[in-house]
Amino acid sequence: MHLLLAGLLILEGIGTALRVAALMPTLGAYDTLARILIFSRGLTGALALTSGWWILGRRASAPILASAALVVSATLTTLEAGFLLAPTSVSYDSWRWPYVAASWIYAAAWILWMRRRTD
Repeated sequence: MHLLLAGLLILEGIGTALRVAALMPTLGAYDTLARILIFSRGLTGALALTSGWWILGRRASAPILASAALVVSATLTTLEAGFLLAPTSVSYDSWRWPYVAASWIYAAAWILWMRRRTD
């Protein structure tokens, strides 16, 4: 199971890097808040990638780093997709809040799994 989590976090980090890189040429078209959220998403992607790598290496601090990456990612998803404060990949308004809810459920499930493993 830890391999699945590590793989998902690494993929999230890579996907985030590609998404942020695609937004770079048009960054000037967004307001300051959107730019801050885009930058924050990039940092969160780096955090996810690092925590996935650390989980593979079985570092003791990996669950803490992964939990932080999951919570920050869900928070950013709420701001980006839920409140439409930054560009998002969610294309239909009717999917915005279910997508946000799914991101929080995903984060909570993995955090609970990591806590059970370390107890």
